Amino acid sequence: MKSSTTSCQLQKSHHMKEYSALLESCRNTDTVLIAESEHDLQRMLSLLYDTCQEFGMQLNAKKTKTMCVSRMEPETIQLRAEGKALEQVHQYIYLGVTITQDMRQEIKRRIAIAKSKFLENKEFPRRNLCLNLKKN
Repeated sequence: MKSSTTSCQLQKSHHMKEYSALLESCRNTDTVLIAESEHDLQRMLSLLYDTCQEFGMQLNAKKTKTMCVSRMEPETIQLRAEGKALEQVHQYIYLGVTITQDMRQEIKRRIAIAKSKFLENKEFPRRNLCLNLKKN
């Protein structure tokens, strides 16, 4: 029984170190939580909130936003932090990339960048190169 308790204490200590490192990395940066369902995301958000409180940190509910990313029409989600409903947005900028609910703008932007880099390459004879990718 004693070794089990010691093991649990060591395991808890190890997890506390992991939480501490995680929270330290989150302290001055934007953090993104991704989940398959609204329920899972609320659970993760609650765990993050509780863990922040354990370490004397506070989650800023006013700055916390939610978004549903989907190929279909995104649904409205109801998440809460600190007892307050979180705002759902249609887009936000994360690490210099505009994230939207359907990601169309970002996909178009990346295709345009790739196309311009491709056309910059002097190895390809631009006049004789067919850019039509449709199969005849």
